[in-house]
Amino acid sequence: MKSENKNYEKSEKLFDSYFNENRNAFLYSVGTIGPKYVWTYDDQKITLTTIDISGKKKEKQLDNIQDWTGKSKTTFNEIDCPMVLDGDVLKIKFKNNKGDLFDQSLIYEFECLESKNQEVIKNTITGMKILKIK
Repeated sequence: MKSENKNYEKSEKLFDSYFNENRNAFLYSVGTIGPKYVWTYDDQKITLTTIDISGKKKEKQLDNIQDWTGKSKTTFNEIDCPMVLDGDVLKIKFKNNKGDLFDQSLIYEFECLESKNQEVIKNTITGMKILKIK
């Protein structure tokens, strides 16, 4: 459990760093003790860092990926999905071109999130599919 806390702290620091550098950051944590995925959009590329259960970091970049966060609305409607307290966590934080902030930590059942008609969630999940996260 101690190493899991360290891994989550590493992912949180990286998440904050990505947000400070690029005005956007995403974090997906697979359950309590699973791997952590942290990514950001920058200059038509996505940078993804994976932190496995042993704490080892691995980074990869995909080019020619459009950053959708600058043009996105930051509105968020409450989601009617079951919360999963010991499940997956999806954190989304970005500032759009108008300077509006979107900052949400979602601990809902992932399949239910996918089914909702929320622009930010759909775009985030599309990014996750491109990165082969889920």
